[in-house]
Amino acid sequence: MSILSHSNSINGRLKSFRELDSFSENHYKRMLRDCLKPTDLLKFGRVGRPKWRQFILSSDLRYVEWSSNVKNKDTKVSIESISRITYGQKTAKFQRMARTDVSNLSFSIWYKDKDGNGDTLDLVCSTDTQLKTWTGVIMALVENRISQPILDGIRKSQNLALAATTLELSVKGRDKYEEALRSASVVYRFGNNSWGQLGGKHRVEKTPVLLHIEGSYNINEIAAGWAHSTMLMSDGAVTQMGGKVATGFIRDVSSPTVFPLPKTLGNINSIACGRHHNAIILEDGELYMWGSNFYGQLGTNDNKQREKATKVKVLDSSSMYYRENLMQTL
Repeated sequence: MSILSHSNSINGRLKSFRELDSFSENHYKRMLRDCLKPTDLLKFGRVGRPKWRQFILSSDLRYVEWSSNVKNKDTKVSIESISRITYGQKTAKFQRMARTDVSNLSFSIWYKDKDGNGDTLDLVCSTDTQLKTWTGVIMALVENRISQPILDGIRKSQNLALAATTLELSVKGRDKYEEALRSASVVYRFGNNSWGQLGGKHRVEKTPVLLHIEGSYNINEIAAGWAHSTMLMSDGAVTQMGGKVATGFIRDVSSPTVFPLPKTLGNINSIACGRHHNAIILEDGELYMWGSNFYGQLGTNDNKQREKATKVKVLDSSSMYYRENLMQTL
């Protein structure tokens, strides 16, 4: 688990599904509409690593559906086949690659497949509210707790064709989508997010929230500046979020975005962030920096901002000592 921090959510778990009885009609309408929009959930399976998938409640409110690039694979569970929901990571699929750090955001849907065999759909949400919304809606539908007028009104308001195409992926795009979702890393974010430096919506996060990170890698290192964040991935890539002055991007970005590095660059040993600038040290000891240079903090003997990683000459090109101490002072 990683924690990313810069300088009145409802309780995620229903204490009991009887709590659904206290929900108003407007509450159910809001929850249903939220589930009718594609939602990124982390799905655990029998093989491979957990994968981020887009989940949605079908427009006729009869199925829980999710995206997949595997042809002829069943990617929906009918509401009428669901028997119960349990919290935590107690199923065999969860236990195979348990992530106890997000156990409080995890739940399992118990159902029977088309052949009548028992199975589970094991998912991790990003927030407490998301957890309560999805588990609440599913169990309310299973137990027929939502009035027929509400259900009819929701069904009529849905454009069936639009809802169907939301999850549709072109043949060309499917491989790219699967590549991006091949695995997931877990990072918690909280604090000021005015420039998108935490990822997600630009708002202050007063409690730790799970950050959705796509890609076939884990995170080796995280560094945080005043209005941006930089991450070193296990595949050697550097990703950034936040203000454009620090990241070198043409605009502010609010999701992990790969920073383009020279193809000839060697392996990266470590990263660091200053207030509005960045530094990386390669395994061979070379130092590269980019970002704001208003006070000459990049060490390039000028005050010009750098949008690209720029090699910086240091006092002793044969020693790592100077570079390592420089990283500590950023």
